[in-house]
Amino acid sequence: MKKFGKVLILSTSLLIAVPLSVIEPFHIIKAEASSSIKIKKTAFKTTDRLNLRKGASTKDAVILTIPKGKIIYATEKKGNWYKISYSYKASKKSITKTGWISNTYVKEYYQNTNINKTYFFTKTTTKLYSTPDTKKKAIYTIVGKNGFYSKQKVINSIGETWYRVSFKGKNLYVKSKDVTKNSFTSFTQAKYKANKNTYVYESYGNAYKKLVSIPKGTSVQSSKRIGDWYNLTYKGKTGYFYIGDFSKMNAITYSNTSKTYYFTKNSAKLYAISGNTKKEITTISKNNGFESTQKAVDSLGQTWYRVIFEGKQLYINSNDVRKDVFSSTTQTKYKANKDTYIYQSFGQAFKKVILIPKNTIVTSTNKIGNWYNTNYNGKKGYFNMDDFSPYNEITYKTTNTDETYYFSKKTTKLYSSPNSINKELYTIASNNGFSSTQKVLNSLGETWYRVTFNKQTLYINSNDVNKSSFSTTKAKYKANKDTYVYQSFGNAYEKLVKIPKNTVVSPNKKIRDWYSVTYNGKSGYFYIGDFSPYSDLTEQKITDTTFITTSNLNLRETADPTATIYMTIPNSKIVIASYKVSNGWYRVTYGGKTGYVSGSYLKQVKTGDPITSKTGYQFIDLRTQSPVTAKQINDYIAKYVNSTGKVSVLTGKGQAFINAGKKYGVNPLYLAAHAILESAYGTSNISLGKNNLFGFGAYDATPFIGAYRFATVDLCIEYIAREIKATYLNPKNWKYNGAYLGFSTKDMNNKRIDQNSEGMNFYYASDPNWGKSIAKHMENILPFNKTYYNQAKINTVYPTQPGKPEGSDIFPSGIQAIVNKNLVLNSNKGVNDAVKTLPKNSTLMLLEKTNDFWVKVKVGNKIYWTSDIQFVEYTKYITVQNLGRVTTAGLNVRKDPSTSAAIIGKLNLNDFVQLVLQKDGTLTMNSSKSWYKVTLANGTTGWVSSAYIIRELK
Repeated sequence: MKKFGKVLILSTSLLIAVPLSVIEPFHIIKAEASSSIKIKKTAFKTTDRLNLRKGASTKDAVILTIPKGKIIYATEKKGNWYKISYSYKASKKSITKTGWISNTYVKEYYQNTNINKTYFFTKTTTKLYSTPDTKKKAIYTIVGKNGFYSKQKVINSIGETWYRVSFKGKNLYVKSKDVTKNSFTSFTQAKYKANKNTYVYESYGNAYKKLVSIPKGTSVQSSKRIGDWYNLTYKGKTGYFYIGDFSKMNAITYSNTSKTYYFTKNSAKLYAISGNTKKEITTISKNNGFESTQKAVDSLGQTWYRVIFEGKQLYINSNDVRKDVFSSTTQTKYKANKDTYIYQSFGQAFKKVILIPKNTIVTSTNKIGNWYNTNYNGKKGYFNMDDFSPYNEITYKTTNTDETYYFSKKTTKLYSSPNSINKELYTIASNNGFSSTQKVLNSLGETWYRVTFNKQTLYINSNDVNKSSFSTTKAKYKANKDTYVYQSFGNAYEKLVKIPKNTVVSPNKKIRDWYSVTYNGKSGYFYIGDFSPYSDLTEQKITDTTFITTSNLNLRETADPTATIYMTIPNSKIVIASYKVSNGWYRVTYGGKTGYVSGSYLKQVKTGDPITSKTGYQFIDLRTQSPVTAKQINDYIAKYVNSTGKVSVLTGKGQAFINAGKKYGVNPLYLAAHAILESAYGTSNISLGKNNLFGFGAYDATPFIGAYRFATVDLCIEYIAREIKATYLNPKNWKYNGAYLGFSTKDMNNKRIDQNSEGMNFYYASDPNWGKSIAKHMENILPFNKTYYNQAKINTVYPTQPGKPEGSDIFPSGIQAIVNKNLVLNSNKGVNDAVKTLPKNSTLMLLEKTNDFWVKVKVGNKIYWTSDIQFVEYTKYITVQNLGRVTTAGLNVRKDPSTSAAIIGKLNLNDFVQLVLQKDGTLTMNSSKSWYKVTLANGTTGWVSSAYIIRELK
């Protein structure tokens, strides 16, 4: 023993410290560290008497000696030494001493507490460890919704709470933050039916052993559950099944209905009772009808109808039938085309009542489906219309008309008389025209027109044609291929003369798509589909350009104000031009028709409107849920992170979006895509520095400082989900313009055109394509399913709008600002007592800016608060002279302004830093202006490269 000194040894039996001799040997440390690091506050327990010293060395003076078995807390480490605080009582006073101890005579302190048997379930994928800490690799990884029970709670040395659980015969530990508490619930025994092949598990979670399989459709019973896991005994095995794989079975309910008629869609089965749990009584073929006055709903939710068949009451499934009703028939007489029957009811499955020989004429006044009611030879029943033809002695009423033109709508038949009883003479394709001067109404109620075709007088049904008329045209047209002049307006007519490709013709009139022309001495009609407008004007291909119409605008056949008008495009409609004509007109497509419009009535715009169709994620209701999984979101973000090598605060945050979406009724896939777009996959400075994924609070003038600071990424996601649902998706809020992403349209001066803007994009973002960009991320994560969103339920519960989140930007000491206008100061945050007015050109020290835009300042030696500074235009209020922010990770602070100078410290990404001011108020820089002199938090001065510093609020 080389040295003795005076120290204090504290005993649990003493109330005052007693000076004793120092006993050194059990604390001598050979190696000394030169630098210290901050550590998380850690609890230790002394394993022997232990010297508390003023420094991390045996050479440093002893403050006192800590007895064996005492609890101490370390916050800093230096080599084999810890900086700790130790509390004790002396003379009935509580005293705390801080100093350094050797790590040789302490061990980490874990506090074990026995608790009542408590049940816990994993929130998400969770790890189980062999000890209540993460020092060793996890033993198991368990997915969400798996349960355990615990009888012991452990608080480890760094203050984390863990629970001891049993899994696969091992005692393991799980973090308290990874589980939620649950308990068993008993209820009246109920039946459940398996929706798919599943299992009975050994305990309440699918991480446990599968005891026995439960086939799809199996019925089981339970009267006790915990969470989503229900207790049961099945095939002699007692365990748990997952309720998500089952549907609850209810009793059959019956209700009387008015008399309703149903026909079998295909082959259908009839059962003795509602429900197909027993073998069917009989099978009925397609197109057989029944009447019903009772409906039943079985335990599976299936609907059945009670019917009578062969004197028995039976049941048929609603999915196998379609409803029909009786109706009166216009035609009353029908002629049998073959030997057939009258049936007891409306279907061939019923009893045959009497034979009807071929050519027999029967009457009917009402029908249902294809079955007609009749009375034949004193026998009542129904015949199938497939076996009959209408029988009429047809009469005609003829009316002369002015010459009128008709075109076939589709493939159409021409008859020798104005009825379709006899076989047609010709079949004509669609878009062939005829002229007529006579209309005929027959006794069947049909209207026919007399026409001429192939020099024959024929008749065409009015239902097969559309009326048309001639109009004049002055435009020229050029043949796109070899084609013909036809005798009349239709390709069913004779070809008179060939028109070679590239021939230019000048018609003088047209009807529908057929243009009158004389070519090589032959007068007839050509089909406009074989031609293109021809003009001496030149057309230039341009990059697709978006315009909005400034008035009702005619779409014409050519770029000529006298050309044929295809249609009128309404005012304020968006069109896209791909060609510009030399006279200032544009070629556009609108309503499926391509033509020309005058540029005098167009205004160029930028728009996110897809124009052709409004479908996909850009137009889904964002108050629906999405089938997206956390893994799909995480994988999409990870792909970007892996390809760029950037750090992202969104890594592994997929479940946070799903949780927030479910909590507030907002589509979680949209929330994830919105965050990815706004935060560059979670790699932006605002997201990395402030956990702010959506840029909330940021202004163009000062994006980083203006943005809200969130405590965690999860809190930001939840805050935005609530904010969006309460405002942009809430029909009662002024920001609501449709509960979908939508788009905006802006002129070339970036002014929004309201009538062409909709959805969130109306107010939320200045970029017209903001909604389209988010929809693209959604599509990349999970391809759009139209059927799903057509059926998705809309959540119409709206939370109150959240207040500003708690958070502040704390600035380094010594940040100086000049006041640009009189600034009212208050005694405290949130108080408007105007205790001082700071005049223009005064100087203040900037200390803090809160999320609700209150600013803490120091004037002289006194602290004040103000809310007068508007950060959207902060330069009207203050100019900060020396506030910097680091734009890179791990910025070296050097002793001198040179990369070869010694490193005396490091600054992290987005750290605020005090730039050193000279006496004249300018910043201290080296001669080349490439280095800033800075003052660190500990008062040390050094130099940093100006390339990695951005000046804030300058």
